[in-house]
Amino acid sequence: MKQILFFLTLALTSMNVVAQKPDHPDHKYFFKDTDEISTDTYNLKCYDCVSFKDFTKFRFEMQNKSDEIIIVNLDTSYFNLNADRRDTYKGKREVVLPHSSKRVTCNATREDGVNYHAENVKYTFSGIETISLDGKVQTIPNYKIPVAQEEFKVGDFTFTVDRTRINAKKSYVTFDVLYEGTDYAIFDESKIEILFDGGNKINNDHKPKMEVIKKGEMAHVKVEFPFPTSYAKNKNLTAEIVWNDFLIVNSGEKKDDIIINFEIDPIKTENQ
Repeated sequence: MKQILFFLTLALTSMNVVAQKPDHPDHKYFFKDTDEISTDTYNLKCYDCVSFKDFTKFRFEMQNKSDEIIIVNLDTSYFNLNADRRDTYKGKREVVLPHSSKRVTCNATREDGVNYHAENVKYTFSGIETISLDGKVQTIPNYKIPVAQEEFKVGDFTFTVDRTRINAKKSYVTFDVLYEGTDYAIFDESKIEILFDGGNKINNDHKPKMEVIKKGEMAHVKVEFPFPTSYAKNKNLTAEIVWNDFLIVNSGEKKDDIIINFEIDPIKTENQ
């Protein structure tokens, strides 16, 4: 008899979960993955959208098919939850490099006491930009090593030496670079070379990265290289950092807003 009561209770509990109503405090709305939006420049797909009382969120993947940089400004993009507009929680600038992809999770701004449970969810990507790499190259004088100058300025940039290590096995110099211009500044460490005494030149040995910043922001640049073994015997050996076109300045081209209307997934919502 106890076993019958147990299974009856379990069945009723399961029925209650399946039949959970929208006014239940733990009710969630699940939404279908969107169809892929495809242009000559990118593919965009949104997925895993869910809304309940604590927050509403979704994920997106941006695939960059072009030779330009794509900027997704989440700080200017926003949700519409039923009739309420909500900013993107901790929204920031997402950079998608040429011929690469990036996945990002977006949450509606969280506030104490706010119920985020919404049957109608819309998201507006406002502030997508593209930046051509054919911009103005910032000319930078060769930088002598060992380090003799802790700070120098070129154009709208201030370079400050952060850390240095000079020896025969592995050497590096890192810089903090503050930008005070009006456009985007693009740093590409793969373009940097090191010129040794005697004319021998090698590429930056640090795993190259590309960084994009705006006015008032700071980039972190690392130049890494092995010094010739003769350095151990000749402490007067010097080298120079050759910047080439590692630093480019260009404006962004703003694209039209993209509005995503999420459609409820009735099967997932009913079977939660």
